[in-house]
Amino acid sequence: MRTILAIVLALTAANPAAAQRVPVPDKDPDFEPGKKEGAKDTRRVVQAFANCMVKRGMSSVAEFLDRPDGAFTRTLRSRAPDCLIDAYDDAGDVAMLKGESVTYRYALAEAWLLRKFGDAGFGDVSAIPPLTLSPASGQNVGLNALAECVIRQDTAGSWALLTTEAASPEEQAMFQRLTPAMQACVHQGSTLKMQAFFVRGAIAETYYLMTKAPRVAPAGAK
Repeated sequence: MRTILAIVLALTAANPAAAQRVPVPDKDPDFEPGKKEGAKDTRRVVQAFANCMVKRGMSSVAEFLDRPDGAFTRTLRSRAPDCLIDAYDDAGDVAMLKGESVTYRYALAEAWLLRKFGDAGFGDVSAIPPLTLSPASGQNVGLNALAECVIRQDTAGSWALLTTEAASPEEQAMFQRLTPAMQACVHQGSTLKMQAFFVRGAIAETYYLMTKAPRVAPAGAK
């Protein structure tokens, strides 16, 4: 039976009804972010915000990523206002930054990875055994399992996706490249409908988990 796959990569942000503002209690009271212009603008602001946070401290971002509760650490909360304002300036003050906690987790994981490994990528993942995923660790087990499979099917393509600008033609092209990997990872007869942000974010988070995973010796090694 031929595998049926419908990949719907809607470049949209999280459902506004379930969203909340980024936790920046000390932001400048005179700061006016402007009106929301659309999901593409929002995704780019989130990306710029995460890049700024990572530049200011990789260790504090890693501490946040290792927490299962999704809450910002005190250090990140203190840095968030300036990075938020910087991100809005980069985007021309056109977007309202909203999102669930996973929005920031995914974006920060991606920014941390790129800061550490750059365009060259994380490298070969064959020495990493299958990840042990757990909902108790704040992970979306099903989505992370899909992401892990995609990474192992096309490691270079998965990393290249993370190097693209959010909501860009380059991102769309990389999703097209990853379509065969996604087809190989979806159960036969299944239909996958997933927002691009969450697929990309799960790949970033899974790569981050791989950096924490043990390595195994190649078969036959002594």
